[in-house]
Amino acid sequence: MLKVLGAAAAAVAIHGAAVAQERPSVRVTVVTLDEVRQGQVAYVQGLIDGLGGRWGGFWLTRSDTGPYAFRSCRDDRAEYAERCVRFGVQAGGMKHDHQGVVLIVDDAPPQRPDRRGGEARVVCVGVGEAATDVRAQAVDLWPDAARVHGSNDLERDRAALTACVKAALAEAPRPAA
Repeated sequence: MLKVLGAAAAAVAIHGAAVAQERPSVRVTVVTLDEVRQGQVAYVQGLIDGLGGRWGGFWLTRSDTGPYAFRSCRDDRAEYAERCVRFGVQAGGMKHDHQGVVLIVDDAPPQRPDRRGGEARVVCVGVGEAATDVRAQAVDLWPDAARVHGSNDLERDRAALTACVKAALAEAPRPAA
C-alpha cells in the first residue's frame, strides 16, 4: 500500500513540475492614466493577481521597473501613453527583459460591438517596437463583472487579459544596432 501511495505522490510531483515548466514567468508593471478610478485599478490588479498564483497561467514576479519609471506617460489618452511607454522600454534597460510587460490601465467606454466590457481598458506592452496582435493587446474589461453578472463575464475578462499578456510577451525586441 505504501509503495502505491509513494508512486502516486511521485507521479503528482512529476506532473506538478511539468505544469510549472509550462507556465511562463512574467514581470508586470502597471501604469495608470490620470482618469482611472480606484475601483478600476483594484479590479485590474485583482485580475493580474489571478493570472499568477496557484491556478494562474503565469508565474508573476516582481518587476525591477516600477510604475514611477513611466510617470511621464500618464497622459489622458492611451494611444499617447502607449507610445511613451514603448519609448521608455526601448530607451531603458527593460528592452532586454523578455519577461517584462507593462500594462496601461485606462478609463474607457466599451469598444466592443456587443457593448459588453469597457469602463476599464488595458493595453499590454512588451519589449518590441510594435504590438504583435493589436486586438489582443488592447482589451476592454468590465469592473462590475464580478459584482453584477457573475463568473461568465469575469472569466471573459481573465481570458482577455491572459491573451493580452501572452501577446505582449511574444513581441520581438528591436535588434541591436
